[in-house]
This record gives sequence, structure tokens and C-alpha cells, in this order.
Amino acid sequence: MLDTVDPRQWDFEEGYSPVVVLQRGGSAQAAVGVRPGVVRLELPGDHAVHFDVAGRIINVQREGVSYRRTLDNRLLASRRVEGRGWSRQPTPDDPLAFLASEHAHARSVLESADRTGTIRVIAGRVGDPVRWLHAHLDRAAAFDREALGRDGRALRRLYLPIPILPPDQYASLVVQVSEGCAWNRCRFCTFYRSIPYRERSVEEIVDHLDAVLEHLQGTVERLHRVFLGQANALLVDNEILLPALRAITERLSLLPADLHGRAKERFQAEHPRWIDGVYSFIDAFHRSKTVDEYRQLAQAGVRRVYLGLESGSRRVLEVLGKPPTVDEAVALVHHLREAGIATGVIVLVGAGGRSLAREHLEETVAVLERMELGRRDQLYLSRLVIQEGGDYEERARRDGIEALDRGGQDQQIEAFRTRVGAGRRASFPIAPYDITLSRSIVPLDRR
Repeated sequence: MLDTVDPRQWDFEEGYSPVVVLQRGGSAQAAVGVRPGVVRLELPGDHAVHFDVAGRIINVQREGVSYRRTLDNRLLASRRVEGRGWSRQPTPDDPLAFLASEHAHARSVLESADRTGTIRVIAGRVGDPVRWLHAHLDRAAAFDREALGRDGRALRRLYLPIPILPPDQYASLVVQVSEGCAWNRCRFCTFYRSIPYRERSVEEIVDHLDAVLEHLQGTVERLHRVFLGQANALLVDNEILLPALRAITERLSLLPADLHGRAKERFQAEHPRWIDGVYSFIDAFHRSKTVDEYRQLAQAGVRRVYLGLESGSRRVLEVLGKPPTVDEAVALVHHLREAGIATGVIVLVGAGGRSLAREHLEETVAVLERMELGRRDQLYLSRLVIQEGGDYEERARRDGIEALDRGGQDQQIEAFRTRVGAGRRASFPIAPYDITLSRSIVPLDRR
């Protein structure tokens, strides 16, 4: 039986249409809605599953925990904590079985729709709701454990690990133009230790891009940014980067930066595979490009880069294992701004421990003031995570550096927010950057 009812009878997530509700015995069993590139299946209680148009799970929201499947076939579990952003959560013992069980909900909904029951359409136009449900859930229903395994093996062929992304790039399409980290000696970072540094050729990058787009198919319609990996991808020469960026924007329509309002909405409607720009990490201690070279990248679509300043103190940087290139970092931000590229600057909270805490704060604030960050820029405060037995812990022990505990880091975060915010001429966002989320991602087939 088909009824059309008042949308207020189901509190579905905003932004999805149509919304179809299945009922049996007077109680709702599930609701399904769509937006470009995403199908959302809501189940009773605090439980929702998001699929891409190829049927793969994007993420699961369940009992306050978000489980996100990454492009390199791993699982991230996190929970939003009041006043602290997202907090790492334990992943299921068998991640593959967990995702297979979530895919099974799509099969159950289709079986229910094929039997007797009430289907209520509360948003959008649906001619035949049962057929509509099959059109949007059949692919998701086909993903059992075996299919997930095949898909995971395909993703591993496409991608090297994606160990870390900036917080605002988690929903980006990653294109790997280089491999590993050209420095790879920071004592606090082990993300690229086992990956030799190598720059890919234009042909390799284009082949990689095409293979990724072929595998993801219509799901790219939900990915509106491109992030270049791994590590500092902008080290790659413009003779390679510019053709690679042209290949990206030939396949994914680049939203003009000056479009706003209805003109922007019209462009997005006319170009389902649109991106608002290309993004990447950068460092200040390798050869910097000229302003003209950065301007070429900006014109080709690069909108923002992410710079790991970590500290303005040369002594703290030495403890961290980073070159003391503070002046170079300031100059780089100015050159990027002149070229039309925004910067996300990352500061490491707790770096240098208690003994260097004041110096870390004072000298970092001074460097940030010299950078003159503007409205398009961003400051990220990332807590130092000390790995037991790691290089940083060994160096800190040798130098008698006592780590800041959580409370001490909280105080330093507040001090940074207060000091950086005081008297600045332009308002730019200050946000947390939690690398523990990246370190908590586990392979789906880890067993």
C-alpha cells in the first residue's frame, strides 16, 4: 500500500530528497533518501548508513559513533565530544564483518518492500516507490563480505596508504602524484617511514587518476575537492604538476572561484562532477617555487596548501627533528598569498614539553603574527601524540623534557587561541587537528 504523508511525520536528515518510509504494523522500519552521490538509509534508533552510488558504504552512524570507510580501504571510528571535537573510538574486532552486516540492512529493506507493508513518500516525487528503492539500494545490497573483499583489493591496487589528511579534506578525492615524504626524519611522525620518496611521472599520475575515477564511478559526484598526496606533493616540478592538474580539471569541472549565489548553484547543477579546488601539504625547508610558479598552480586550481609549522621556536623544532626554517615559513606564506593561494598553518600543541612551553608559545605566536594570516587562511592546533618507544620520546628522555599532560595541552590551546586572536587585523578560523583519528584507522581485512 502506498500513502503520501506530511514530511513532519519523519525527522529525516536535511538535504536529502526524495524520502521514502517503510512501515509495518504501524511502526516505521526504515527511511531512504538521496542527494548527489549519496544514499542515506535511516533505521530505528540512532542508526544511519550512507552508501555511494556504486553501493559502497561511505560511513555508518550508530549510537553516537561514526564509522568511516576510507579510500584506501580502512575503517575510522570516532565520536563527537562536546567542546573537544571528534574523539577516537575502538573499531570492531572484525571490521569487514561489521561493514558486511551494515550492507545487509539494505537487503532487509528491499525484502520488506517486496512484501506487504506500507510505503510512505514524504518528500520528492516517486512514481513507483518499490522500484525506486531497488534502483538506489540494489548495489548496496549486493555487497556481502566476499564483495567487500574484492573491492578492498581493488582499492589497494589503486592507492598507497593515505595516512593523514587535513580535517577539512576527509571528503576529498585523493590523487597521489608522489610517494612518501622527501624529509621523513621528523621524530614525532612515522606516517611515511616505510615508503621511499618518489615523484610520479605525468603518465603515471593520469593513469592513476583514470583508474580511480573508473573504480569510483558516480561516487565522485559527492567528492568536491581534490587532495594531492602523499606528504608534500608540491615538491613535484610544475612541468609535471601543471599537466596533472589539467588532467584533473578536464575530468572534474573546476568551480570558478569568483562564482557566488545563483551563478554558483547553476554551475554545480550543470556540472555534477564539480570540484571547488585542489589542495596539498607543503613544507618550508625544501626548495620553494617562485611566486610565478605558485601563481601558475593557483590558476590551474590550487586553492589552499597546509604547512606544518609545528613551532616558531628553533629549539623546539630541533627536538622535533624538523629543520629550523622559521623565516622561510614566513616568506612562503607571503609568497603563496601573493600568488593567490591560501594557507592552513599547523601548530603542534605540547611540542617541547613543560621546559620549553613558554618559549614554544611566545615564539610561535610571534611567527604567526609575521605571517599575517588573512580571512582565507586557517590555523590548526594539533596535540602532540608521543609514541611509546619512538624517536621523540627517546630524545625527550635524553634532554629531560617532561611531556605536557592533557590538562597542560588544554591550557596551551587556550593560550594560543587567546594570544593569536588578540589584536589581529583579519579574522581567520582556528580549529583542532587530531592526528589520533588517522592513527586509529585500521585495515578492513586486518585479521
